[in-house]
Amino acid sequence: MEAVITFGLVGLGILNVVFLLLLLAFARQLGVVLVRLGPSTVRATASGPQIGERVEPFSVVDRFGVTHAVDRTKFESTLLVFVSPACGACRDLAPGLGTFSRDYLDRLRVYVVSTVVASDAADSDASFVGALGGNVPFSRDRALGKTFGIQATPYAVLLGPELDVRVKGIVNNLDQLESLLAVETFDLSRSTSISANEALAGGGG
Repeated sequence: MEAVITFGLVGLGILNVVFLLLLLAFARQLGVVLVRLGPSTVRATASGPQIGERVEPFSVVDRFGVTHAVDRTKFESTLLVFVSPACGACRDLAPGLGTFSRDYLDRLRVYVVSTVVASDAADSDASFVGALGGNVPFSRDRALGKTFGIQATPYAVLLGPELDVRVKGIVNNLDQLESLLAVETFDLSRSTSISANEALAGGGG
């Protein structure tokens, strides 16, 4: 009888150790996922033009040499997504950008700008453009990245019709990109008004 009890206790101890190891492994994987995804909304930074500040009209020259003028009357909103094709988060974001651009084509123009201009980036550019699709202009423009104070990628800046900065921040996934529209002064999908500053501070509801 004692042998049975001893065997049971040993077995229970082994099961507890296995359960603890599985729990630790699960916690580690969950941490990896959370770190990779980051917060569900954009992470705003202090660099570059501030919220509400107007920027001067500028142009984006795409990979085909076509110049896209971005001025104060062209579109209702303009979204600049700054990337480095070699970064993993940027590559993961690329496939969703094409769909995102098509979904809001009537009100929003999306331009993808690489902050890497070295000639050895050509291969990574080609791979990135392939994942991006053909409907989103892609440009290399380090100077434009400096204008907007880009220090990390992927980074998005949403401009209003007067080229005023509505929302900006680091975007690691499509959910964060969608959140740009939720904290904008008008929601493109619902046409409701909220304060961008309140939303970024967590007061947008």
